[in-house]
Amino acid sequence: MSKPTVTQLESSSEFVLIEAFKVEEMGAFLAKIMRGDATQAPKRPWFFLGLMALLGAFVGYFVGSLFSKSLSSDAWVQMGIAFVAFWVVLLPLHELIHGMVFKALGAKQIGFGWTWKGWMAYCYAQDFVITMRELIWVAVMPFICLTLGMLGLLLVLPSYTIAIIFALLLHTTGCMGDFLLVKYARQNKHRQIYTFDDLQERKMTFFYEKTN
Repeated sequence: MSKPTVTQLESSSEFVLIEAFKVEEMGAFLAKIMRGDATQAPKRPWFFLGLMALLGAFVGYFVGSLFSKSLSSDAWVQMGIAFVAFWVVLLPLHELIHGMVFKALGAKQIGFGWTWKGWMAYCYAQDFVITMRELIWVAVMPFICLTLGMLGLLLVLPSYTIAIIFALLLHTTGCMGDFLLVKYARQNKHRQIYTFDDLQERKMTFFYEKTN
C-alpha cells in the first residue's frame, strides 16, 4: 500500500494531526515520550529498559577500566581523544547515516542542522512521509553501525581501549533521542501514523494518524 503524500495528510479528512513541533521543541516531545504522556499505546517498557541496561553495562565497563588503569595520565589522554572524536567524527557520521537511510527509503532532499537549544544535531528529509516502521530504521541505524564499528576497533586497536569505550559511551548516551523515537514507534505500531519534516519553510515536524 502506497504512503500518503504531504498534501493528502494535510487536506484529507482521513488523517488527523496528532503532533506538531518546531525543531528546537524536539527535546520537549522526547521528554513527553520518556514520561509516557505522548500520544501512544499502553506502555511496554521492556525494549527501552533493555537499552538502559546496555548503557549501564557500558558505564560499568568504562568505570572498571578507569580504576584498573588507576586513572593514569594515558587514561586521561584517551578520554580527551574520545571526547574530540565524538564531536568531530562520530556526531557527523551519526547524522550522515540518518541521511543515508532516508535516501535508501526514497527521500529526494536531505538536510542537516543544529539547534543550540538542547545542543542537538539533526538530519531531516524535506516533505518526505515515512511510517513508524521506517522511523525505527532511520532512528536506530546510526547506533547499530557505529556501535559495531567501535566494537571492531577494540579488536584492532586494543591499546586504545579506554578511548574507544569512552567514545562508545558518549555516542550511546547521544542516541537517547533516537531510542525514544524507537519507543514511540513501537508503542504505536498498531496505529497508522505517518510523519514528515518541513524544516525549510515552516521549520516543523508533523505526525498524522489515519482515522478509521
